[in-house]
Amino acid sequence: MPPSAKSAVADSDPGQVLTSPLKGEALLKMWRENDGEIRGLVALDLSDLFGGFEGFMDALSVALVGHDCLMNVDYTLRGVSDGSLVFEASGSLESEPEGD
Repeated sequence: MPPSAKSAVADSDPGQVLTSPLKGEALLKMWRENDGEIRGLVALDLSDLFGGFEGFMDALSVALVGHDCLMNVDYTLRGVSDGSLVFEASGSLESEPEGD
């Protein structure tokens, strides 16, 4: 079951919480410019924290890139917005993502 992530970051403003996962050219550009590391601010519902640690890691990955294939996921709680917890999340993709 996919997490209820509200998702996360505008390509032009790294301080903005993403409203949908990074994809296409924005994801490809970040991957290329950061040696495979993807980073952004994502908002998760409190319920996403109750699926165990692995479920939480998957929720961060899905919110950031749209699937749970992000490796070496790291996160920092940055605040609360509209009843959701905002995390700065990062991780790496082993293979180059597809562009638009």
